[in-house]
Amino acid sequence: MNGMANDGPPSGVPGEDGPDQPPLPMGTMVIRTWNEPHRTPGFRARMTYSHSPTAEPETTYTVDPEEVVDTVRRWLLPHTETQSQS
Repeated sequence: MNGMANDGPPSGVPGEDGPDQPPLPMGTMVIRTWNEPHRTPGFRARMTYSHSPTAEPETTYTVDPEEVVDTVRRWLLPHTETQSQS
């Protein structure tokens, strides 16, 4: 077991911090990675993400693991700024 509970809402759910807190924007990011052994570099990644449930998802492909990390950081930034301003 990975230690994550599946029966409760994720932390940061609107209303969790009290009625005076504005709802946090919610988004989704899915990262798929794979290796193509006959290519250099062999690393491949596809990132599909949106910043809200109503936004059209964006998809990015890369061969650079650091670009995956940078994209995740940029995607998380609006979510972390909202929480830190509360």
